Amino acid sequence: MLAATEQLSVTGYRFRSVSGLSGTTAPPLPALAPMPGSLGDAQRIAAETAPRLRAARLNAQAGKSGVHFASGALLPQLDAVSGYEYLTGGVANLFTGKLPNDRSALYYGLELSVPIFQPRDHAEIRRARAVRDQRLAQTDVAVRTVAEEVGGSWAQWQSAKNTIVAAEAAVAATEQAAEGIKKEAVGGNRTLTDVLNAQNELLTARVTLERAHRNEFVARASLLAAIGRLDTAAVLEGRGGGSAPVARPGTSALGHPVIAATHNAGLPASGAARPEQSLLGRDTKLASSAAPQATDPRRPGASALGRKID
Repeated sequence: MLAATEQLSVTGYRFRSVSGLSGTTAPPLPALAPMPGSLGDAQRIAAETAPRLRAARLNAQAGKSGVHFASGALLPQLDAVSGYEYLTGGVANLFTGKLPNDRSALYYGLELSVPIFQPRDHAEIRRARAVRDQRLAQTDVAVRTVAEEVGGSWAQWQSAKNTIVAAEAAVAATEQAAEGIKKEAVGGNRTLTDVLNAQNELLTARVTLERAHRNEFVARASLLAAIGRLDTAAVLEGRGGGSAPVARPGTSALGHPVIAATHNAGLPASGAARPEQSLLGRDTKLASSAAPQATDPRRPGASALGRKID
């Protein structure tokens, strides 16, 4: 019992540090997006909106654009140029000894550049084509990976739903069995051990049902994430999709979660007076409250340490 209570306290603290809620009452599961009607519908939705597949396609498109950009270095280049120059003074003429007058010049025109042989540009084109082919291959791998993830998540979801049905039937049967054993115990046909064993089996069945609900929710969320319909903004806000946001715990200067002070029921205060103890470590209050026993005058007396008194 003590070990179970200790484990409950540790688990409750971990739950509060992550969610900021009390560990004694579990919050309701948040609402998720509607599920597809069949595995084929899920596959078609994933082919269009799966995050992994969309990222792979964008990378492939960037690789194709890189090839076009690298190939542009081999094309002729036509530039429009213009300028204005203004010169003042200068060196005196050796024959006449006069300084030149201030002069200005305005020019404009077109400049055509035709690359003939650029080894560096050809190497860059080959590198861009290799990157493009690699990303196209990664797109094919992403298509197969998404199909596998959707199929696996769909199978897990269906299995979780079947587990819930079986767990609900097990809980109903165990409740009836436990109630029957209680009635038999009242009539004297069952012992207290039988009643406790029936209640333990009922608790185990209920725990199995709650775990089945949790596995079904995780399977649904995994399937929605695989097909790209999981609300990411809602997940970041701590509400999974559609429900009210959950208050997150604050953090200290070191980044650790700050947990509100909780009252430990059943535990004595730190300043409470402790009972006095004898030399043998026994509680003197309990010893004094115990009923006095009659002593046999024929037996010798004993000291506080239990030694015989002559």
